[in-house]
This record gives sequence, structure tokens and C-alpha cells, in this order.
Amino acid sequence: MTQTRSERPAAPPPASPAAGAGRPRPEPVRPGPSAPHTPHPPYAVDANGAQPGQPWLVSRYRRAVPHRVRRLVVAVATPATRHRVQRALGAVSRRVPEPGQRAALRALRATGQLDRPDRRVVHHRGQTRLAVVLDSPTPLRARNENLLLVTGALDAAGVEYFAVRGYGSVSSAVAVPAPERARAVAALTALCAEHPGHVSHADRRRRPERRVRPASDPAAWEALAGTAVVRFSCYYTDRDGHTLLGAGYGCDVEFWAEEPDGESTPAGGGRGAPGGARLVAPRFNRVVESVPRDGARVTAPGHLFTRFVLADSLGRAPDVRTAPS
Repeated sequence: MTQTRSERPAAPPPASPAAGAGRPRPEPVRPGPSAPHTPHPPYAVDANGAQPGQPWLVSRYRRAVPHRVRRLVVAVATPATRHRVQRALGAVSRRVPEPGQRAALRALRATGQLDRPDRRVVHHRGQTRLAVVLDSPTPLRARNENLLLVTGALDAAGVEYFAVRGYGSVSSAVAVPAPERARAVAALTALCAEHPGHVSHADRRRRPERRVRPASDPAAWEALAGTAVVRFSCYYTDRDGHTLLGAGYGCDVEFWAEEPDGESTPAGGGRGAPGGARLVAPRFNRVVESVPRDGARVTAPGHLFTRFVLADSLGRAPDVRTAPS
């Protein structure tokens, strides 16, 4: 007997899912065992605290070996092996001068500082430098050491100066009256008889690290004769040569022009004593545009002049002499 379509029993409705039931959730993927972390090569921190250029031996290898051969080496060698090779090449590059830099090494020997146990020859960005060896070099310590070297040299020479609250967080700044420039240059040059100081432009757009020259060289100061702000710095490294800190943590010496009072407006809109003179800043800072030439000087906590440290932080910045404003 044949049933018609209307007489056929209807299909049972699909069962409704139980409360709380829905699409099954995928099982969480558990991370498998990962490869052990391999440290960066020892040249991973350069003189400004950023990724530096490659050691000269690595650069020579990349230029001399064809790309296809280098790709084959990458496919065969493990990352740990390549890092060990880079570490070894970096160590050799710091100890052996690049061809063409041996003359610079002879000039460093002539200074008489290579025999000191706290000095070390380093090779950075194709240049041979003499660095000061510290047990634990840090950016804050490099900044403080450069600031103390500059202020100590100016104090010893009797040059007037005061600290400036500039915009640099990892560098420091002191102001010197422009008429005292010759005495300040002589004091910093004499400082290099005991310390391997360097000078460069302070403008970050000019890349100070690429234009560093020994401060003991009169030609370096002549090249900066028209510059109102000069950065003085030393290189600092550890005993193993893994860390290098330099011009990025230097001290900027600002030469403030002297102008008769009335041509420049002091902070607050007031005027100084009639017939006096004011020192005008060569660049912007966080506080003032000018100060009285013969104004008083006070001692202020060092943490006010950098955002590197706070008043109650573990790091410390030395107290400095500055203007009351």
C-alpha cells in the first residue's frame, strides 16, 4: 500500500541543545618546549645605548662572502653556533684595529695612558678610541662621570659656570659665559692629559657619535669654533669590553652670549638692574632664556637636572652649582 506525501509521518524535530551547551570550544594549545634563549653578541650595546654597527670583521665577511654561500651557512649552522661566532668576531674586532686605524692606535700610545689598568682600546664605528674601564658601567654613571669631569676642570681653572636644566635626559649641560670660552677650552684640553676626553656637536641631528674627535687635538676645537654648544664625553666600558657608553651620555658646554640688560627679557618679564648685563642661552632649555651676568649661584640637587633619576630613587646624580632661577 502506497502512502501519499501528506500521509507520511513528519520527521521528528531536532533536539534542542541542553542549557549551556553550544559549539564545542577548541582545546587550548599548550606551548611546546622552546629553544633556550641565546644571548646577543657582546657588542649589543653601543656608545649611545642602541644597536650599533657590526664589528669590522663581520662587515668584511659579509662583503667578501657571496650571498648564496652565506645563506648556505645559515641553513647548516644553528643560531647558537652563529651567535658564538659573532661573539668571537666581535671580541677580536675590539682588540685588533681595523686596517687603516693603526695610525690612530700609535697616537693613543703617545698619550701615555695605554699603560694604565683602567684604560682600554675599543674599536667603534670604524674608529679606534681609548675608553675608561669601570667595574659596572651604566648610562647614569657615564652621565655623572662626564658631568663631574667638566665641572671639576672648570672649577680648577676658575672658570665661571652654572648647570642648566636642558631637554636631554641622558646627558647633562653647563653654561659658560661666551667671553670665558678660551679659558674653558684650555681647561678641558688640559683635562685630557689624564682623561681620554672627546668633543663633538651636541645637536642630535648631526649625530654626535659619528663626529667625535679627541679633545686633546687643537684641530677638533678649531672645527667647533663656530658652535655655541660643544659636547664633551669619555668612552666607558667594562673589563670584558661587552658594554660601551660614550657621546650619548656626555656633558654639553653651552657658551651663553653676554648682552646689555634690556636687549633680552628675563624670565617673568622683569628687568634687571640698570647698566647690568645678561647671559643669553644659545638654545632652548626648561627654565629661562637669560640670567643676570653677575647673579648669585646656588647649589641644587642633581635629580632636578635629569629625568634619569627621582629624588627617592636608587640612582643618584651629583649636586651642581646653578643660577637661582
